[in-house]
Amino acid sequence: MPLDPPARICIFGDSNIASVRKALDAGLLHPAFAAAEFWGAGGPRFRDLHLREGIVVPGLEAAPVVAQVNGRGRGVLDPADFDVIVFYGARLNAAEFIAHSVQLAADSGWPSRAVQEAMARGWQENCRAYRFAAAFADRTKVWFVPASFPTDTARDYAIKGRLLVHAPAAEKTSPATRDRLWRLISQTAMADGVRIVRQPEETVVRGVFSHARYGVEGAGQCQDGGHKSPDYAALVLNAAFDALFESAAAGIAAQ
Repeated sequence: MPLDPPARICIFGDSNIASVRKALDAGLLHPAFAAAEFWGAGGPRFRDLHLREGIVVPGLEAAPVVAQVNGRGRGVLDPADFDVIVFYGARLNAAEFIAHSVQLAADSGWPSRAVQEAMARGWQENCRAYRFAAAFADRTKVWFVPASFPTDTARDYAIKGRLLVHAPAAEKTSPATRDRLWRLISQTAMADGVRIVRQPEETVVRGVFSHARYGVEGAGQCQDGGHKSPDYAALVLNAAFDALFESAAAGIAAQ
């Protein structure tokens, strides 16, 4: 039985969605994304987006940026207007959660499952965009692609205030441990109706870092460890879309 892709897709997020737009313009994304809308704001204006009665509304500072990002006159983000909303980046920092969980385990052993779930839920709910996603999930499908792991070699992550100072054990995070923690945050998010899209394993190096090939152009010169290339955006979103269809096909086959 053929599976038609969702007709209405929105990519929501901060400045990271620029790589998704570039991937789309370069023809790297699944055809279902061809008519996707973009909605969001970068930098400090991302904090000027507010959830009001189940709809995201920009404040005065964010409104002009949202208008430029969207380009279609959509002043507010209503989940009822889309079949799928993809939260992309949007300040949900998976590397921080994984790194600190690994460091805790290295220092004192893994806590109980209940404590781990509470930690995951606290991390998710502390993120403004995740709260938006959870509020949207009863009215549309919601995927959440957390912010990618920092780009390896773009910065020195072992100096004051950076990741490896607080969590040196994270550099040794194994694929099995990453899988364990991705499953944890996926399961807690699923309770809210939010589908977490994990970072592809083939992009990961040194435990909690992204391979330099996926960094934004000039990442080393500008010490930009956060933004990624269009190739990375295509890899993560196309894999997520394929998984969605595999899941749908399995459900039909079971009927």
